Amino acid sequence: MIRALTLALLFMLAATAKAGSLDPALKLLLSSSFDDKSRAIALLGEDGGEIAEALLSAIVDSRLYYVKKDRRIVVVDKSEAKYRLTDPLSGEDLGSVSKRKVKKISINNRLRGEIRSAISRIKLTHEQASVRLTAVETLMGEADDEDLLQLRSMRESETSAQVIGAIDVTAQRDAECAQVGNRFNQTRLKFCRRDLHAFTPVPASGLSWIGNGRVRRVAS
Repeated sequence: MIRALTLALLFMLAATAKAGSLDPALKLLLSSSFDDKSRAIALLGEDGGEIAEALLSAIVDSRLYYVKKDRRIVVVDKSEAKYRLTDPLSGEDLGSVSKRKVKKISINNRLRGEIRSAISRIKLTHEQASVRLTAVETLMGEADDEDLLQLRSMRESETSAQVIGAIDVTAQRDAECAQVGNRFNQTRLKFCRRDLHAFTPVPASGLSWIGNGRVRRVAS
């Protein structure tokens, strides 16, 4: 009995310490600056823990708010006229409040893309190959240089043939996009990377893609 209580106490202390390491990210999320929030997303992605992933998911799902009175960050579940609040670090039920008592952590489309990439990078180390595969496929449309470096490193120890295949496709398509970037500019490269799923190589005529039922072609 004493041993069980000791283990439970150690677990709680470890969880508290882990949650405390997220404080810098939480403070940045309270900022009105999207650049500060971008740094918060990066910190959560670097942490890579379950709580960090849950926070990122809550942001992109429009469920992360803060209480106006004390600026405490909470996860919200809407129930009729009331908002039920939960502490994202401890899971503690904080009761229900009216909508006027809380304010949503706002983000823009750029930050949504950063969050999706951060969540995918966390899932790249998941024990289930199916989860890793989904993460790689998600990064196909969002991968930046840092993501691609992580994918190349991951490939060396990956055991799933499907995941390896997805990594190789991502690298191949990025190489195709790099040709666009070299011929045009970095803006075109970024556009190409965001639409990797729609690009296919066309011999002697650059790259073509299908959008809204039309085929467009980049002139060589």
